[in-house]
Amino acid sequence: KTLEDLRSIPIKELAERLGIELGRGRANARCFNSEAHKHGDKNGSLGFNERANRFKCFACGVNGDTIALTQAVTGKDFREACEHIADLYGLELATRQVKAKPDKVPNFNRKTPYTSYSEQLRINDSYEYDKLPHSEIYQAVYDVSDEPSRELVDWMHQRGYSDELLKASGWRTVGSNTIEALLQSYSEAELTDAGIIWRDEAGELRHTLHTHTVVTPYFNGELEAIATGQQPSVLYIRFRTLNPSSKAKYLAPRGSQPIIYGFDELYRYAIHYGATPPLYITESETDALAIRELASRRGKRVYAVALTGGQKNQHSLVLRELTHVLSGLDKQAVINIVTDRDKTGEAFFNAVASTLYKVGFNADNLIKWQEWHEGFKDVGEHLQAISRPSKRASNRTDAPDKTSNKRED
Repeated sequence: KTLEDLRSIPIKELAERLGIELGRGRANARCFNSEAHKHGDKNGSLGFNERANRFKCFACGVNGDTIALTQAVTGKDFREACEHIADLYGLELATRQVKAKPDKVPNFNRKTPYTSYSEQLRINDSYEYDKLPHSEIYQAVYDVSDEPSRELVDWMHQRGYSDELLKASGWRTVGSNTIEALLQSYSEAELTDAGIIWRDEAGELRHTLHTHTVVTPYFNGELEAIATGQQPSVLYIRFRTLNPSSKAKYLAPRGSQPIIYGFDELYRYAIHYGATPPLYITESETDALAIRELASRRGKRVYAVALTGGQKNQHSLVLRELTHVLSGLDKQAVINIVTDRDKTGEAFFNAVASTLYKVGFNADNLIKWQEWHEGFKDVGEHLQAISRPSKRASNRTDAPDKTSNKRED
């Protein structure tokens, strides 16, 4: 059976099989969303539209189709929910995963910020990043920053991230005296060369740390630190704003090139290869964290990285560095490429999958991983929705524009 077959199963009948007791007249039921209904749904607010084959709670707003109902009631992810429905009805589910197509490759001649295939890799023979230009300053920025502010903690909670993940991510908040503290250790010329500060046309000293107040660290892969449970060194940073109206969610140091976000995770994956779950490659820092959070909720440990910094092709330095690290592994490795449901996500998948294919990886094992409800554009939206189901109806329509290139990472 296909996904459409699962979505066509009568919604009321499925609800009963999921343990939802329909009220008199079988028109409604008590909502299962105990988080939104702290004292119980005494009014039977959960309604069913048999013509559209959808459900909706008119009190908390949670709504969706048969698969979404199964996810919400059981707490399973998208694939597991589909399998659960199939089990309930004794169906054989014909699942399909989008795999890499060797003949479908991106245009490698298009102009991108990083198109030079001759640029030297920054990873040494020990598969660690060598000390990069300005990495000492980026480590200093991280060291003088504060622990996560209340605003950052609340923002992480609202998006579904746990305190444990926030701690593991190492995200910090820019302090009020961060620039002053840096100027005590480094000259203005050094900080300008590192892209942290600059002077405008009027000669005024400028920086972006008053608007982009979150420091997102890019850790190195260091065997000794990882083996002893210590935090690896910070080689690169990006700054994030928590202001939802800001067009630029992230800002990097001026003139810099990102390394692989979660490189310490990639290093752990490579060390333990053979005894690890598949690797997840994402488009942004928050997508990588969302994958880790979803796995943690199911008692699993996964490894997720992000290739940030704009459109990718086979000449992108960070993508070539990724393939260099993975080159020594079994080319039959299953690699999940997590992309948004938009044109940018399609281009990202094609670039990563075709590049890995060209260095010998099995195209059948390079998976476009979008195992969340079709109503959400990216995995971060999915995590936020299942963490706050009562907000689902008020925050979005049921059918978002899948051609949109906008995202909030």
